[in-house]
Amino acid sequence: RDAYKMRKGEADRAFWLESYNGVARQGDRVQRGSYYIDHLGVTLTGGIQEEVLHDYAKSGNHDGLMQRFLIFPATPKIRGQDRKSDALAKHEYDSLIDWLHELQYPTDETAVVQLSDAAQPVREWFDDQLFILKTALPNKHVVTTLGKWDGTFARLLLIYHCIRCHATNTHPISVPVCREDAVRVARLLYEVLLPATIQFYERLDVSDQNARIA
Repeated sequence: RDAYKMRKGEADRAFWLESYNGVARQGDRVQRGSYYIDHLGVTLTGGIQEEVLHDYAKSGNHDGLMQRFLIFPATPKIRGQDRKSDALAKHEYDSLIDWLHELQYPTDETAVVQLSDAAQPVREWFDDQLFILKTALPNKHVVTTLGKWDGTFARLLLIYHCIRCHATNTHPISVPVCREDAVRVARLLYEVLLPATIQFYERLDVSDQNARIA
């Protein structure tokens, strides 16, 4: 049995793992012909009960699929407010998506987005923190997750950079990534998502938590 196959009726895990890396994909569909995707990419956003996610994490195979998700707890439920949608924010978001869709990328493989001299130390600091955490933390689930975060940092930083370039209608390759965006991404991961990740996986693996308390 394919280690990346799930139970009957569920998705092929290999597909989702490939989509994370943005690789090319081709295949044939019965009665639908062949297809080719230059850069396979899928964005998944959703909410789920923590207990359900814990059950899934315990029963699934440990191929790194779970660790590729960014987990953050929902805020406590509060009374909603009836208010108008932010038309300007929606317009800016739609404009950004259209701009990215129409963006032309150079065929020269050496043309890449680069960090500025001021942003590079921020990336190095973040890499140092990841190394320290992966060495010190006892929870194997957290360590596995943090092993993906060097790539997560780059992905988020590219998004921030593209948003900034859209505001000035500048091609992302023509200007380096600024320090401000690098700091924002580092703080998002280190100050916001890291505590949530540790909390989630500590509850998943109680033995590691008890060992630390003892």
